[in-house]
Amino acid sequence: MQKNIFYPGFLLVFLILAIQPCLSQKRVAVIKIDHNAGSPAGPNAIESAIHTVLLGNGYSVVADTVATDYKIRFSAATASTNTSNDLTFIYVNAEVAIIDMPSRKETCHLLFSGIKGGGVNMAVAYQKAYRIAARRIADSIGQILKGSPQLVVQAGPAQLAAATPPSDVDLNIPETPIRNDKNYALVIGNEDYKSYQQGLNDEVNVDFAIHDAAIFKTYLNKTLGIPEENIKLLLNAKSIEMHREVKKLVSYIKALNGSAEIIVFYAGHGLPDEVTHEPFLIPVDVSGTDLQFAVKLSDLCTELTSSPSHRVTLFIDACFTGGARNQALVAARGVKIKPKTDALSGNLVIFSASSGDQSSLAYKAKSHGMFTYYLLKKIQETKGNVTYKSLGNYLSQEVSIQSVRVNNKDQNPQVRASDDLRDQWESWILRP
Repeated sequence: MQKNIFYPGFLLVFLILAIQPCLSQKRVAVIKIDHNAGSPAGPNAIESAIHTVLLGNGYSVVADTVATDYKIRFSAATASTNTSNDLTFIYVNAEVAIIDMPSRKETCHLLFSGIKGGGVNMAVAYQKAYRIAARRIADSIGQILKGSPQLVVQAGPAQLAAATPPSDVDLNIPETPIRNDKNYALVIGNEDYKSYQQGLNDEVNVDFAIHDAAIFKTYLNKTLGIPEENIKLLLNAKSIEMHREVKKLVSYIKALNGSAEIIVFYAGHGLPDEVTHEPFLIPVDVSGTDLQFAVKLSDLCTELTSSPSHRVTLFIDACFTGGARNQALVAARGVKIKPKTDALSGNLVIFSASSGDQSSLAYKAKSHGMFTYYLLKKIQETKGNVTYKSLGNYLSQEVSIQSVRVNNKDQNPQVRASDDLRDQWESWILRP
């Protein structure tokens, strides 16, 4: 009898000890939110690598259908391809978000741009690029799990860039249940010009442009209610990518027949034509002497207003004088050029980071462009419930003061609206 009592008791203790580690494990669901159009094999390799690093650090990987402690959402897609010396190269962009489920807060956001893989044909290059992407993503998640400093943005065509310290506007981003299905956005962060052009040094890169774009995209989705699938994020965008996505926006405007709301955000280099003084947005693979491949600002405005829309808003954290956050793209120019200002038409408003012959500068302590930081700050404080007039006044005051205080240089943002609008734009609310 004693033996029969002891055995069940021993078994119960054994079972408790055996399952205790499982009960203490954090449960993580890994979710693919975007599949590569060509083949799911690449994203599947990334998912497998994330599973491996989670299990190796004592986490339990579970289905999204059960209660979880964390969710890791990731997307990955082929950004571009090219062929050189009989080799094919593929570039992959990826984005990873880690969400703490009890608080429903995003605790970490990783961005990877231009991860390169090459091979004798497209299939080999594809496999290699996604294998490299999988390793880098898994390594970064592993660092986070082991308690390294929070990684906010990771980027770079050839290697993982240094982590960007988070700013106060990167955290506690307001969220809205509103879903604005007729709103579309194009967000561009052009930071690394050196890696795409010969003869350039690190000084020509635009500090924090990728960070600007990534966080602004999050505000568009969470605070302004633009669906994730309606936002296109381009990091270190090439000429063909920028022109392609602008044309796609034009197609959305035409299809929605006057009801579309469009937002374009750009952080990167701007340059004027030395003869015409026309301002251009500069892709990372376009030099200051090849402006025919850049995006002329007047053409962009014309295209976006060629068909009726509810409204089109541009936020441009760049200058068009030949100056820059760091070093000008054409350093030998010497004299800054005051860019030409054309009249605007349609339901168009442009918020620009600077005016006249000024440069658009960085706010290094906040890991953002000066203009972008205060743009995000106002959206954060108001949850997007701010009129265009109030937003313009706030940017003008705060950026002008802080630029002198921090950078010892003048920077005065400006707002330009279409003549067709008169004063109507002033009462527009940023979050519809």
